[in-house]
Amino acid sequence: NAREVRCCRPWFDAEWACLSDPQVLICLGATAANAIIGPGFRVTSQRGQWQQTDYCDKTIATWHPSAILRSIDRSASDQKFGQMVSDLISALNVVE
Repeated sequence: NAREVRCCRPWFDAEWACLSDPQVLICLGATAANAIIGPGFRVTSQRGQWQQTDYCDKTIATWHPSAILRSIDRSASDQKFGQMVSDLISALNVVE
């Protein structure tokens, strides 16, 4: 929730500041994406799309692993898992 995001933001900012030259930022799930990319971001329709944020020019959001585990059926779970893997590979390719 918003309170938890506000409480955790200083931790994230401190950890992000420790990185020397981050090339990619991956947001896992809607909460992280809304906190980093913006409140209008929708994982269901915008996951896997590169975004420019105040933190990183190459920011991408994907499914949170818990969303995959909570999927209603195996087919939906498999689809979300495949999308998450694809998004992570996309992020890896940017770094290489």
